[in-house]
Amino acid sequence: MTQKIKKSIAAISAVTTVLTSLLYFQGNILANAEEYDSNGFASDGTYQKADLTTDKYDIDNNGEFDDVYEISNAGQLYWFANEVGYYGRQNAVLTADIIVNTGNISDFNGENKGNWINWKPISSYGYEGIFDGQGHTISGLYYNGSDENAGLFGYLYNGKILNVGVENSYFNCGGMYAGGICGRNSQGTISGCYSKGTVKCSVDVGGVVGYNEGTVINCYNNGFVDGQSSQYVGGICAFNNGNISNSYNVGKITFSGASGGICGENSGTIKNCYYLDTCKGDDNIYSEFGCKAGTETTSKKFASGEIAYLLQNEQNENIWGQELDKDDFPVLKGMKVYENKVYSGCEGNKGDADVSYSNTKEPDKYADHNYSKGGICTYCNKIENDKDGFKSASLALTDGVIMNYYMLLSDDVKKDSGAYIQFTSENGINKKVMISSGIENVNSDGTLTRYIYSIELRPDQMADEITAQVFYGNGKKGSSVNYSVKQYVESIEDGENYKELADTMLRYGAYTQLYTGRNTENMAVEVQDYSENKKIGDEYKYSLSDKISGIEVKSATLLVGSDTTIRVKYQLSSDYKIGNFYFKCRGEEVIPEKSGDSYYLYIKNIKPQNLDNKYTFYVYNSITGEELTLEYRAFSYMKNVLENSESYDKNLVNLVNAMYEYNQKAKEYTPY
Repeated sequence: MTQKIKKSIAAISAVTTVLTSLLYFQGNILANAEEYDSNGFASDGTYQKADLTTDKYDIDNNGEFDDVYEISNAGQLYWFANEVGYYGRQNAVLTADIIVNTGNISDFNGENKGNWINWKPISSYGYEGIFDGQGHTISGLYYNGSDENAGLFGYLYNGKILNVGVENSYFNCGGMYAGGICGRNSQGTISGCYSKGTVKCSVDVGGVVGYNEGTVINCYNNGFVDGQSSQYVGGICAFNNGNISNSYNVGKITFSGASGGICGENSGTIKNCYYLDTCKGDDNIYSEFGCKAGTETTSKKFASGEIAYLLQNEQNENIWGQELDKDDFPVLKGMKVYENKVYSGCEGNKGDADVSYSNTKEPDKYADHNYSKGGICTYCNKIENDKDGFKSASLALTDGVIMNYYMLLSDDVKKDSGAYIQFTSENGINKKVMISSGIENVNSDGTLTRYIYSIELRPDQMADEITAQVFYGNGKKGSSVNYSVKQYVESIEDGENYKELADTMLRYGAYTQLYTGRNTENMAVEVQDYSENKKIGDEYKYSLSDKISGIEVKSATLLVGSDTTIRVKYQLSSDYKIGNFYFKCRGEEVIPEKSGDSYYLYIKNIKPQNLDNKYTFYVYNSITGEELTLEYRAFSYMKNVLENSESYDKNLVNLVNAMYEYNQKAKEYTPY
């Protein structure tokens, strides 16, 4: 052996450099390259060194190349394990499938048959690097020892194990924490990995990882988890104190302690994980699992492709697949599985679906439309002549009211860029709304797709009959409907939800008509003078701080009829400029509007349920440092009108009484 080493040194020295020292590796001198067999082992027990690359892999995805070892055979894998030692952060990738020992390694229950090479797990104290199998497998690992942390890796600490499968292997840990991929995971990530071997341990044995305090995602176990003498046993993880997601177990489990198809004990998060209902072994001391984390399912559902589809779980990258005529279970990076549906109803109202899974995406299938009732499909309300139609209407409260029209539209009408709806009334409403601006709306049960078109009305327009007429881009007319807020409210039956609110709203509209003098020949509802005014408490009085130099509050009023607005009027002294003052309302800086010699601040479009809301109007004199604060509500104005009703027009007093009633009902039904 000494002679061979010297010859090698001489040869290398003659070509490029001088080898100044001998490298020692786990007690063995590194052999020459020509002494390694095809699997990377030398006759004296030394291992072939993995190839170090420095300009090939951005393994941590930070935009820079990293030092990464390429492992292509078993000897290099063993070399890497020794290089990492107890703990380390060296990075590695597999460039080929690796077979260490041949024969039935996983089923010999720890008895070393033949000349099996013993395995020592990578890093028993904590691996912090990134190990990417790149979809390759490692087969024939054999470990039967007394140490803690057994598996392909012993202890993963804040590192990553990615995209590797461990097959036909045996791990028996005399201490605690054993898993096919890793014994213990602390703050690390195990992703895209699987185990098809035997794992055994006295404390915490799992198919993928023994004890998990990190992340396990997109992994599976199809091996044997022998937990007959273990405290915690699980198909994926024995004890989970981290996060496990999108993983499954179909391997056999035997146990005597706390156990489960996914984990034996769970103090973390289990999401979208599945286990086979027959994975419990026949020779268990206890017949039932204790931990129900994950979803128990059947071999039929696995074989159908359903579980592969669920495991993919809308992940952007293609992780899970299954060739359904070949694979009984999902595989990583397998053939994509699609969910196909045949519905009992038509396309507009699907009904129940018969779901199947396939490697071919099929379009959803529906029943034919049923036009037996008035030319409207009994499933989906589609109009038989494929034109447009007004389906229904609803109201939304602002300071006035918004009328929402719900329409059914054919594809041709939706594609007609020139199509529009003209809203008109005899009392001056004239509004054009493009069909293309409609908002798509689907019922909560998904049975009907409608398009919403809205028109905002003042309180004094609630009795106006509005014509909604569709015009196509070629000038021809489509469908039309005549409707009003008054008609909508009258259609609500007594006892129906919002009936009281709708009646109060209509009454408020009628008093607004009288106050503004609009359309009084067609009242929203017949009304009469209030015999007794409503009472508004003293807590709603306005509050004004002491005067300050240069500016004063002249008035605070409520504008009603067209919209509901608080307006505060300020008067500026002649020796000051408006720029000397800072104004704030609703906690934000505002700039007052000038009109004549006065300045105004507004709170516009106050909803009926918010009439009692307090608004603070703040002014700061930047020269003197003085502050002026007014706290005011719509109720403040209303209180003044009602308490001094003899000084105001009776129509205004009636309107304010109606506003108060409207506020009370609006707060009851729509408090926000």
